[in-house]
Amino acid sequence: QPVIDYKRNSLTFEFSAHSYEDITTNLYSYQLEGFENNWTDWSPETKAIFTNLPEGAYTFKVKAINKYRHESEEMQYNFTILPPWYRTIWAFIAYFLGFIGVVKGSIEISSRRLKVIIEEKNANLENANEEILHQKHEIEEKNKDIVDSINYAEKIQRAILPQEEMRERILPNSFVLFRPKDIVSGDFYWMSQHGGKVLFTAADCTGHGVPGAFMSMIGTALLNETVNEQDNTVPSKILDYVKAGVIKSL
Repeated sequence: QPVIDYKRNSLTFEFSAHSYEDITTNLYSYQLEGFENNWTDWSPETKAIFTNLPEGAYTFKVKAINKYRHESEEMQYNFTILPPWYRTIWAFIAYFLGFIGVVKGSIEISSRRLKVIIEEKNANLENANEEILHQKHEIEEKNKDIVDSINYAEKIQRAILPQEEMRERILPNSFVLFRPKDIVSGDFYWMSQHGGKVLFTAADCTGHGVPGAFMSMIGTALLNETVNEQDNTVPSKILDYVKAGVIKSL
């Protein structure tokens, strides 16, 4: 059984009959099984032309009839046309391997790009971390300076508050609970003994922390002025003086 390359898939079949009496009256019918399943009409044509046959197995069948209407036996010719190279099993294997290669290459390229992106992000993150650490150190240094300054301000504030010895001497059965919210306080207490009287003040300034501490210093100074320097011991007058002094100071 002939095997034909796909590039030779255009075929011409020539045939004739054994009846030589008035051969011009011989008629033929044929079919190409696997391509056309119907017999052709009877014709004096002695050629059958097929072009661009697809790959596959074929059987060419032909029969003749003479002028006496005697029909010959059917004759057959079997052949196979191979598929083109790009539809062979080896081609499909190559396609599959190529597809695997393309997928693998795409994955490798994507992985490399992703690796580069991750490395860039890690580098940026490291730079950001370094900057954050640098800023953290700066903030810690500044915070330390601020805290040191506030701690020193606390010593100043406590220095202007009444001394324990004075309180225990003037009011022996007493105590003071002084617990500032922050290191320095807007709340303060003041004490004086003047004109035979003991004057004690527990003051709550607007604000707390450093701003409140400034207010407490102003309040302490004004109380010292009106009581110790101006001999004022009347509470209402003391408060009026402190109020006027705060307004003037601010």
